[in-house]
Order: sequence, then structure tokens, then C-alpha cells
Amino acid sequence: MTTGTGQAWEARRPQGFWRTFAEADLSKADIIKGFIARYGDVNSKLPERSALKDWQEVQDTLKVAALAYVAPDANGVSHVTTDKALVDHASVLGFPGEGTLHFDVTNEVVRGVGICPRAPSLATFMQMSAVQMIFERTPTRRCDECGHWFALETTRAIYCSAACKSAAHRKMRAA
Repeated sequence: MTTGTGQAWEARRPQGFWRTFAEADLSKADIIKGFIARYGDVNSKLPERSALKDWQEVQDTLKVAALAYVAPDANGVSHVTTDKALVDHASVLGFPGEGTLHFDVTNEVVRGVGICPRAPSLATFMQMSAVQMIFERTPTRRCDECGHWFALETTRAIYCSAACKSAAHRKMRAA
């Protein structure tokens, strides 16, 4: 489970919103508040002034990782580049100020027994997601509703979550 001062949530696989964080304007309070409300505090230190410096360090590593992705194609899908040097550079991230990673043994019906890394903070989770997604060459897309990046599991997916899908359908019905 990943926690912060926002909502608690759990993820069993990498999430693409690290790309959204990499592009965020951290000088805007509303963007920071929105990120915390949706995902949690990156290092669970806000509202301390010094925490924004920590956020910037995390963002800087994720900006490097984002270089491994090319601009979206005509379908809005962004793929990992074929440039091996860029991929190598982007997938060797530093993890500033982080502690030990923990691993949980999983026994899922679909995937079977395996291990699931558990990050000590949202910052580490985003960095782990970035590295794993680059390694697995996971394509990403921006959500049609909220604009956040998400890991594309099917080529037809256009929403990052059930909540965004529901919000989009509510807007369509109201129009």
C-alpha cells in the first residue's frame, strides 16, 4: 500500500502518472494540492517548505526517465524510444533520500505466485514505475478526461481510471 497525506491506495503494477508528475509545474499551489488529493504526498512531508525541494529532486529524476518516451503517435500513444542510449540513460535513476524497498509475496488467481515490490514512499513508487515501464517498454497515453498519463494495458483504453470513465460518461449524458 502506498500512502501519503492524501488518500491511501494500493497498486500491484506500475502506474504511468509518474509522467504527469514529471511535467507538473511545481510552482503552482493548485497543481500540488490536486496531486496530493489524488495520489498523496510524494514524501509525506508537506506542508513543510523544504518538502518542495524534495519534490523537485524526485521530479528531476522522472524528467530524465520521460526522455525514454517519444511524442504520442496519431492514436495518442507514446512508446518507449528505440534509441538504446536514451533508454539506458533514462532507466538508471537515482532514488534520492529513500530507504529500503520491501517485497510482498502475492498469490493471485490470474498471475500466480510472485513478488510485489512495496515502496516506502510515493516518490519511490513513481521512480520504480518509471524504470519498470521503460524496461517492459510499456506504452502510455493521456487520459481523455483528466489529462494524466497512464500505462496502456489495451490499445483501446482512453481513461486512466474507472472514476475518469464515469466522469466522462456523466458529462456526455448531461450534454
